[in-house]
Amino acid sequence: MKKIIKLNGYNVVEDGSECYIENFPDFPNQKKNSKIIFQSFERNILNEKRIHFPIKLIKTEQVVRLSKETEKYFSVSGLINFIQNEKRLFTNTETFFKLKISYYKNDLELKVIYYTIDNERGLTICDSLNDLLDLIFINYKLKQFTKKRVEVLNNNKNIDVDLIRQIPVIPVQWLDYDENGNLLDFPNINLLF
Repeated sequence: MKKIIKLNGYNVVEDGSECYIENFPDFPNQKKNSKIIFQSFERNILNEKRIHFPIKLIKTEQVVRLSKETEKYFSVSGLINFIQNEKRLFTNTETFFKLKISYYKNDLELKVIYYTIDNERGLTICDSLNDLLDLIFINYKLKQFTKKRVEVLNNNKNIDVDLIRQIPVIPVQWLDYDENGNLLDFPNINLLF
């Protein structure tokens, strides 16, 4: 039997062992309550590593603009391969990343934003988990996926439009390695697809 409860202005449906939010927001900044929901997910993910505050961070951004040469990265496997190719920069570090999708001068742009905890060389200081959550929060242009832009994406058979639309809801993800230095799966990306 379904049970619906209100939480932060959203209907949370409990259906047997499943629990989900009706009309889940498309963007973390869609409403004030959306930010609270997204940050609660990210709070749990970041707490996995038991970070001790204050911390210093190094922020690194890798930007990919959509073109014939880069369209392979705009899919789940392409995105994972892109991050795999960057892993040498972050081996033996405590690093997590976020993804951002946006338009720059009407060109689709994907950013992989890495945050590495480095208390010796880091330039950005966070005194608490709330500071960190605010630092990594991404404000999106809510109307960036115009009808014309979506039509252009849909006409490109190599573009995973579903992935692109879901990127704003993908939470922060740790770079985790096995004992041989191989990058482990990204559960927060795989969860959506």
